[in-house]
Amino acid sequence: MLNLNCISRIVKLSCWALWVNLAACVPTEEVDVAMVALIANAKQYQNQQVKTFGYLVMSDELRLFLNRDDALNGNYSHSVSIEQVADTDIRKIDACVNQYISVAGKFDLRDNRLVLSQAVRFEGGNKNIYSQLVCNQNLNLRGQE
Repeated sequence: MLNLNCISRIVKLSCWALWVNLAACVPTEEVDVAMVALIANAKQYQNQQVKTFGYLVMSDELRLFLNRDDALNGNYSHSVSIEQVADTDIRKIDACVNQYISVAGKFDLRDNRLVLSQAVRFEGGNKNIYSQLVCNQNLNLRGQE
């Protein structure tokens, strides 16, 4: 037969395990950050969900630049690589390429490279009606429709 002290410990451990599981299910808060601040203060945003605004380019990789001139001049130090986007999602965001857009995803600093991985949302720029109409995509990372 279990004594009260033992039952109390089991209940406390069960509650703690439930709390840990629930905490893991709560979505992390997305930080809205200017692209220039993200580039200048990369370590501050390490492993955080961020939303930033820039000029999207696709060549050998998907990249968000600070502005169009940086993209045209290949100024990679003013850009963030966008990784881990499924091929089906790449086709969805094709209309976003060569547009000013907002991108939301997990920010990472890898080997002195700035990376947005697990991108979840691409939104057209607020001053460009075309990009607002064609480039509002919510990406489904789990492959569910």
